[in-house]
Amino acid sequence: MIEVRLFFTWLVVSIMFTLYAYVFKIKSISKSDIVMESDDNVWNDKDTDDFLRYLKFEYFMVSYTLLKMCMEILIGFFP
Repeated sequence: MIEVRLFFTWLVVSIMFTLYAYVFKIKSISKSDIVMESDDNVWNDKDTDDFLRYLKFEYFMVSYTLLKMCMEILIGFFP
């Protein structure tokens, strides 16, 4: 039962982060625009592929942190 709750909580947290990142157009803190512009590869431009590629580090950190907090609440208060 814990794994089922963890899986669905992870999905919900991932959806919330993706929606927030898309609506508010957040920028990556780990990859700057200067580094991305100095690259000659055309496929690394922001308009050519998925926006979540540029937020991979932020996605993993935010979803992991929120998942841990939500699971603490679910396991601690709702057995």
